[in-house]
Amino acid sequence: MATLKKGTLVQNNAGVTCRTIAFTIAKGGQLKSTSAVNIAAAILKDASIDEAKICILDIDAQANVFTSFGLDADMLPEYEDLSAAMLGYTAQDGSNVTGMAAIENTIHELYAESDKKYIHCLTANERCDLLEMTILTNLEIYPDPTTLLRDVCRELANYYTHIIIDTPPAYSLLVSNVLMIDNVEVYVPYEPETYALRSVGKTIRAFDSFATRNPSATFGGVFATKVKTQTNIHASIIGTARTFVQASKKPYLKSFIPNTIKIANSVYYEALPPLLSTKKSDQVREYFDLWEEMK
Repeated sequence: MATLKKGTLVQNNAGVTCRTIAFTIAKGGQLKSTSAVNIAAAILKDASIDEAKICILDIDAQANVFTSFGLDADMLPEYEDLSAAMLGYTAQDGSNVTGMAAIENTIHELYAESDKKYIHCLTANERCDLLEMTILTNLEIYPDPTTLLRDVCRELANYYTHIIIDTPPAYSLLVSNVLMIDNVEVYVPYEPETYALRSVGKTIRAFDSFATRNPSATFGGVFATKVKTQTNIHASIIGTARTFVQASKKPYLKSFIPNTIKIANSVYYEALPPLLSTKKSDQVREYFDLWEEMK
């Protein structure tokens, strides 16, 4: 198990604009977490980017982002998780800690290549299972419950060039918060099987329902994952999905992620996403291709 290390926040230079990217679909097992960590890695390894200060925001209590780097989010000390960042907390001396002071306490370093290229993380964990209930039963304290995460990201945008968001596999208050973030770009990974097609449609409708409330949000596109290129059924479903997405006036990306064990092997044996592995980075090129299409 890797060792927890706090992330050091460095103010962005003047003129730097933070880009916020979210991976979401209301279904598990579609490679949201895998896409989040490997796109973060692809950005870090992009030679055309001089400064890649990345924060992965994992709002799923499963905390798969931490797991991808050999860390256990459930071992985090109190007040170092998503709940503390969003709601603040009461310190031992009785003072209320909110805003950037609370957020900074929740940032952990996952990987660092240099002082200009690194990946930090702010994660949920099992203590966050009741986070939505806490918010919704205290509306006198949180009168606009869909903008709490937006406020966190506004603070983080002063310190990072990229915020990458991994979401839970359901449409909930937290995902609604994601759709309200300033200038968020929404990407939808899906496995080409019948049940996932319905979830793609639900995701598009959810995005559209928030578009009037947050016109700064953009729909980046839909892309296939776990693709078995030699099967007719996957080719057929991908064709159906492409037609549906384009009919909905949303982008369908050319890049796709093949079905491979290499990603799981890298996380299990090296506690790293494959794009950061010296042994496997050349074996999973598809995430580099996906990033090129997203740029």
